[in-house]
Amino acid sequence: MGKKSKAKAAAARRRLVATGINCLFGNASARVPGEATGFGQQVYIAASSDCAAAETLLTRTELDWVCKVRDAAVELQATCTTVELFQIATVTKGDPEKIRSRMSKLQALKDKYALPMSFKAANDMTNTPVFMAPTGRLVDNGSAGFTLNYAEWHPSRLTAEMVPMVLGMACAMFEGFCSSLADIRTGSFIMANFKGVGPSNISVSMDSKFFKLINGSYPVRVARIVIVDANLVASAAIRILKATGMITKKLGDRMITVHSNDLAKHFDIKELPQFLGDGENSEGAVAVHTRNAATRRKLDAALCKSYGYKFELTPSDMTQWIEVTERPATPRPPAVGEEESSADDDAATSKGTTS
Repeated sequence: MGKKSKAKAAAARRRLVATGINCLFGNASARVPGEATGFGQQVYIAASSDCAAAETLLTRTELDWVCKVRDAAVELQATCTTVELFQIATVTKGDPEKIRSRMSKLQALKDKYALPMSFKAANDMTNTPVFMAPTGRLVDNGSAGFTLNYAEWHPSRLTAEMVPMVLGMACAMFEGFCSSLADIRTGSFIMANFKGVGPSNISVSMDSKFFKLINGSYPVRVARIVIVDANLVASAAIRILKATGMITKKLGDRMITVHSNDLAKHFDIKELPQFLGDGENSEGAVAVHTRNAATRRKLDAALCKSYGYKFELTPSDMTQWIEVTERPATPRPPAVGEEESSADDDAATSKGTTS
């Protein structure tokens, strides 16, 4: 590289770092008109003070993973938000081949289901009576999730237009429950309520599409599958899905079966939807999704504020935004949707190593 080229590269580097520094402190005047990031978009300066800086600190290991995902997104010209970059980093643990695979699958998912979609329109068309509902948090690991109420699931009534809307709603639900770094790290749960289910409520074809969605398509850790009041019909459907590989061994290991009378051991009853026995929560899916989407936007802005738009800064520029305080290690098996890793990788992430 000649002297002029080196000088230009150094100048560009200084401008990028200066922009990032202003990004850290939320200085809106730092926007550089017309200057683009590697994503071909103008630099975005976040001015959000709603998320504390401590809530958006990444470990050194996580930051290295994210930068690999960022570089792959640039190479593949993928359209990802800042939060999605962290989601992909979390489930792939920085493996280059898995990053490219996840990135391609997420892009295909967005194209196939026209994401982001109108959640309200999809809910109005496909979720009456209520089949999909937000369900609070699991007591043991704090993960957030939703319930599929199979008694109100009528596959034969679905039109060709409704199928992608149902699957798109599931993606949107997962997206809403990935609205904090803690929730992305912990993962989400899915509860399937089979009370009162008959053969007409089961469609192995539709269930296969759903399991394909969570087995590597949308970048989310599935921490738990909770099966409620499984009868002979539900058990037979689960056996078929396991035999065909739609329910993988890893996914099967995350499944637990509970009776509806015992739900209070696993959830705060007040947060459960009303169709689950004594559940009191009547808040609809649209209201919860709207709130979660707003929280997710704040997280995206806070990450931009700390690390630059879509992590445009390099790790060396972001030293002060790396978490160096150790988080208590919580041993757990890999969640569904998360790539297998060595014990050393998990330990490095939990401890927030800086080397």
